[in-house]
Amino acid sequence: DGVKTNNASTQPQRKFWIRHSRILRSSWRPAAIQYLLEMLQSSNISVDEAANALELPGGSQEAEALSQIEDPTKLRWKAAEISRSLQDASSRMGKVTPELEQVLDQYSALRRNFPASADHKILTDKELLQRPQEKTSPLSYGDVLLRSRYEVKKKPQVEWMIRQIEDVIQSHPGERPLQIVDIGGGKGYLANAIAQHFGSEIVNVRVIDISFGAIMMGKKRANRSSIDNIRFDKVDAATVDLAGSVDIVVSLHGCGVLTDVAIGHAISSGAAFVVCPCCFRSNPSLKVTAPFPVASAVASDQERNIQQKNQLLSASDWLNIDFGDHEKLKKLAEIQGDINLSSKAIHTICALRAQAAKTRVIPRLDDRNRLEINIKTFPISLSTRNFCIVGKLCRT
Repeated sequence: DGVKTNNASTQPQRKFWIRHSRILRSSWRPAAIQYLLEMLQSSNISVDEAANALELPGGSQEAEALSQIEDPTKLRWKAAEISRSLQDASSRMGKVTPELEQVLDQYSALRRNFPASADHKILTDKELLQRPQEKTSPLSYGDVLLRSRYEVKKKPQVEWMIRQIEDVIQSHPGERPLQIVDIGGGKGYLANAIAQHFGSEIVNVRVIDISFGAIMMGKKRANRSSIDNIRFDKVDAATVDLAGSVDIVVSLHGCGVLTDVAIGHAISSGAAFVVCPCCFRSNPSLKVTAPFPVASAVASDQERNIQQKNQLLSASDWLNIDFGDHEKLKKLAEIQGDINLSSKAIHTICALRAQAAKTRVIPRLDDRNRLEINIKTFPISLSTRNFCIVGKLCRT
């Protein structure tokens, strides 16, 4: 508004005073959304402006409700949920070519064959505080509201996994205690929770991890909690022999091909599984232990003898997918800024894994059990890698 002449130059310099600014649209990034929500709570931004910037479907009324949230954990979860709604092709980070989109279209029928069902129950703060303190439960939160990254993100995922594993245990026809193997869970977050939650009469847990440091950390956690139905082994999951020693295989955020390794071990051993994938481009050189495919629902004795000689497969061969198409799907699964696109790619990879498991299932000797395979999702507010593949053994 004003013009000032600088003595060192004949060119005038303009100065502008900003009297008013308005946020038209928020970034999709959760940290930016959380900051905007904190501004809303401190009345540094109006309810109407927040509603418009966040494109809230409930408008000002929803923004008003958000301004009343006191718990930082709930605020983080809300920020993650709003982030998803703000993501689309315009916010996408990375180029998606028609060839990449074509691969997704190619597997649309497979996604329909293995739909992803949402299981989004997580405990509210009120439920956490009302939960009785039990010495045997690793999931008792006591009087402490969720605060740390582990408590905000990891612990609710462990809680969710426990519920899925409980369902698999209840339907499992095997004698108790069931033998559970956690692939790549050396730090013990999930394994210790399983061992302590179900107890030694129901389960024995074995943790397999190639990292010595992770194994030692998991052991220390188990010792602090006096858990006696768990063991930790520094072993390469890709080469370990689990034949006849496992009833259920679990893995929480198995990096890349490690997820395929976990499912391969389960199928090779006739075991159930609960596996949550992550980091789709990691561990590409790992080999998957897998039996030969079974053409019919019931295998002959000769087929069973052949299948006892498992094969080591690349991830692409295990999934029965062209290597190039597999690479394209993994690239799409890691796309940032367009959660709908990346979720579709993740769903596709999970469906391929479910199909691979179904194709290679070995009927148990009594032929009275069937493996029921489903894909589930937990709340995306906990992780964008929120898919889980569940193989449940059921009596026919």
